[in-house]
Amino acid sequence: MLRLVAGFSSIWVPSCGNHTLDRIDPQTGKIVAEIPAGPADSEGGVTAGSGSVWIVTDKQGLLARVDPETNRVITSIQIPSGSYVRYRRRFRLDYVH
Repeated sequence: MLRLVAGFSSIWVPSCGNHTLDRIDPQTGKIVAEIPAGPADSEGGVTAGSGSVWIVTDKQGLLARVDPETNRVITSIQIPSGSYVRYRRRFRLDYVH
């Protein structure tokens, strides 16, 4: 399942294959920047807020803060190991009659 976020006039998509955070122009659908800050997991999440784009970049707990003005990681913050989120595609439907 793909995790992405819209912000700063762009769509931000973690790319597991390239281990990058891709910035996509929503008007053209083209990648305008590939930032070397890939996701910690194959279904990594990304968010935008406080003037930055944020992504957990390794399973040991490294949170990268990306400046959307420069398309560069401006700082990395140590967070608890395993803080990345793994999503599973398991759904269980319980019917109540």
